[in-house]
Amino acid sequence: MKEYCRALIKEHINRGLRLKELIHRPRTYPELLGLAEKCGNIIDNNIADLNFLLNELQNRNENDVRDIFRDIRLCSRELERVEYYGISALYYETPDIGYLNKLVFKIHKEINLPLNPPAVACISTNYYYYHTLTNVIFVPVGESRFLLHLPDLFHEIGHEVLKYRKNELRLQQIDTSIDKAITKITNYYNSLASKKMRETGPRAIPFIIMHIHDQWKTYWINEFFSDLFAVYTLGPAYAWAHLMTLA
Repeated sequence: MKEYCRALIKEHINRGLRLKELIHRPRTYPELLGLAEKCGNIIDNNIADLNFLLNELQNRNENDVRDIFRDIRLCSRELERVEYYGISALYYETPDIGYLNKLVFKIHKEINLPLNPPAVACISTNYYYYHTLTNVIFVPVGESRFLLHLPDLFHEIGHEVLKYRKNELRLQQIDTSIDKAITKITNYYNSLASKKMRETGPRAIPFIIMHIHDQWKTYWINEFFSDLFAVYTLGPAYAWAHLMTLA
């Protein structure tokens, strides 16, 4: 097991170094420099952790490597995530990606958002989504050629605001509003669940209510806020685009 862990560590270190080689410099589009820096830092941190584990392994016996194996797996998963959600966006640096990154950069400047603009990658197979590790918005490959769905970029920028709302002083009012909304949602569903527990009826109902409450706290509130952010920053065009999509 000890030799296996040593080989695994060396393999992941080499994988990290190879991923860094895929971050081409200089970049064709300067808007992607922030993503390149972020991915490089994540890889460097994991390589440093793996080298530490390699040294630590020398002081362990054959039956005392369980924690090291667990930490190797954590580094492996982080390298996989940065490869999927960061390096891929940098590797396929097409004119379409360049256009959308310039567009998001201008959006950030226009709305005066106190955050670094996220990068955009045209490699999504699941419509639009934002990944928090690398700060990348993923969109389908053909989105730069059409205007109808582009308002969703504002929605995804809203997810970026949610990620950094507790770390940026100028977003404190948004952070306070989100916390207040979550408190009201919690109070409502707790009251509703307590009421249903006192009533006769299927015993599963209170559990369903608390499941819905959990969905609000962990997922729906984020989507609801991101929609509001898009409406406030873009205006009626955001809502109109979605009405047209559903038509």
